[in-house]
Amino acid sequence: MVALGIIFILSIIFCPLEPYKNQIKENENDKSWQLDPWWENGGVIRDPIGVDSATENLPSPIGSDSPTEDLQSYYNIYQAPSVLHLRKALNSYLDGTNIGMEGGAVIEKRIIESTLTGLDAFDRMYYKSKFIVLSIEPYNYGGELITIIFQDKPDKIFQAWVYWNQENPGYYDFRGFWQVEITDEAMNELVDSPQLKAAIQDKEHAI
Repeated sequence: MVALGIIFILSIIFCPLEPYKNQIKENENDKSWQLDPWWENGGVIRDPIGVDSATENLPSPIGSDSPTEDLQSYYNIYQAPSVLHLRKALNSYLDGTNIGMEGGAVIEKRIIESTLTGLDAFDRMYYKSKFIVLSIEPYNYGGELITIIFQDKPDKIFQAWVYWNQENPGYYDFRGFWQVEITDEAMNELVDSPQLKAAIQDKEHAI
């Protein structure tokens, strides 16, 4: 069960980082993003666009009793609107248009509370690669935090913040990108795990 194996390994290595917490411009009282997260809504992505087009069978934190169903649930994550937006935003960074992202905050190389952040801080070869999703969860400042590894350069774990809220239908904004700080030993253990090896080699479902 790939999804469960990956999430379990990650849960003992690191907790979500918040290096952008001092740069948030949004109203801290805005809690609209907390409504109907997909794992509390019967395995259905809540529909931020306001259209009846929710995707069913996304994984819950517990997973499924069937390995086949669990795998399919994991693959469905790649149809989450925030994940699709992240791929489009990375492509726009590569072609120089920078569409779908919040200017300097997500692009410029910065060190925030000892954490290296910004797309410019890392080799562009990462973004040319497809990525696999290790986890996706609500972020404290709105939208979702997506933890990823790039298939062609699986030597680092990254987290991306994609913002959205239900008061702005169809609006997504790539607002943060940083490297997860873990030890070399922990990273090697993760990459060498059978679950992650299978995901890294899976070119069909990565995005």
